Amino acid sequence: MFGKDRRTPGKTASSRKQWEDLDSKIVLKIDSLLGKSTLEHKLATFGDIVYQPCLDTFGTKQHQTKCPPQRSRGCKNGHLRKQKRKMKKQIRAASSQETNGLLVIWRQLKARHSALSRAESARKKAQPKE
Repeated sequence: MFGKDRRTPGKTASSRKQWEDLDSKIVLKIDSLLGKSTLEHKLATFGDIVYQPCLDTFGTKQHQTKCPPQRSRGCKNGHLRKQKRKMKKQIRAASSQETNGLLVIWRQLKARHSALSRAESARKKAQPKE
């Protein structure tokens, strides 16, 4: 039939004239294309017949790009803790040549985690107590 990327936008029910025009277009197209064909053939082509006049009348729906959700400090801290734990396990299992590189990465994670923890602590101290 048609792909998911070509969706027609829904119109409000209050635009009665547009819906009446669309209905008449669809009826004419169905009568002209299907005529006296079998029920199976009618069902197979019905979606395409209805879709094209809708596409001509209303156009296609533009996809909106979704922004990634803003992650809170708590989520970032939890993620960094997991990464640090995973990195420690890798360091223990790594050869002596790999250990130095993994330690550098672990120290960077530790520095980011410490900075976020300090910022969160400062925010909590600055909040007025109830």
